[in-house]
Amino acid sequence: MINRHPVVIAAVLLGMFAVVGTTLVSFTYENTRERIIDNERKALLKKLHQIIPADYIDNDIVNDTIRVSSPGLLGAEQTTVYRGRKLNQPVAAVFSIVAPEGYSGSISMLVAVKT
Repeated sequence: MINRHPVVIAAVLLGMFAVVGTTLVSFTYENTRERIIDNERKALLKKLHQIIPADYIDNDIVNDTIRVSSPGLLGAEQTTVYRGRKLNQPVAAVFSIVAPEGYSGSISMLVAVKT
């Protein structure tokens, strides 16, 4: 008869490592989620301000967006347009577009139009 005792011990140890690992990843995610969202927002705002200077607009350009659809021109099914305003008047639009045929895949870029 085959001794199943080592197999059971290995299975229990593997299960314990899986539970501990999943718990640690979940704990880390929950404790860093807000910071990650904030850092992503700051990075996007920094990119937008490289194209549209902060003193050129006075609105929250990251949250003042619309979604447009023109796959042939903009490279994606849905494209985000960030709207820059000064004194509640439109002064710029930044398109998040995709060039589908880059050397090693799609190239994402921001393109601005100022008034």
